[in-house]
Amino acid sequence: LWIIDMLAVRLARLNGGRSRSGAVLVGSLILALPSAGNVLAYQRTHTLPDTRTVTLDWIRKNIRPRSAIASGPFMIRIPEDVYFTLAIPFNAGASEENFVFYNAAWYEDLDLVVTSDYDYRRYKADPARFREILPFYDTLKTSWRGVFAISPAENQAGYTFWLYAPPRKETNEAFDST
Repeated sequence: LWIIDMLAVRLARLNGGRSRSGAVLVGSLILALPSAGNVLAYQRTHTLPDTRTVTLDWIRKNIRPRSAIASGPFMIRIPEDVYFTLAIPFNAGASEENFVFYNAAWYEDLDLVVTSDYDYRRYKADPARFREILPFYDTLKTSWRGVFAISPAENQAGYTFWLYAPPRKETNEAFDST
């Protein structure tokens, strides 16, 4: 507040000693406007559609009911009364201990796998620690079909999501003849 008072005194001197309260008001506005702009910008993000909501809307419109979907803990509330869901295990403190679940072969019989940059970026930043998990993402990107992707933008809050469908199997591969 001392800075506002100092500005008010200086502005009042420039104004011939008149209207110190007006100078205080002007000084306060000069200091408050940048902060108010940041607060408004932050508050605006709460009114934007989140990428999780858009992803769930896409799933509802494009994936048949009773399909099987695997997903990490991304707070995408896939309705379990409509879809069969399989949670890909996650341990925030020791993700590398769950490496066995990060094998694309486990999910080939499902209809969709939901992944996010939230985890992938963390794994990619420490490749030595997550060396057994990263091939999962590489396989999805190179061998599976990317069916939907969304990223945050100026008018879109949230994380990046990538949705993959398993590679198409030939009919003779899909059924065991023995």
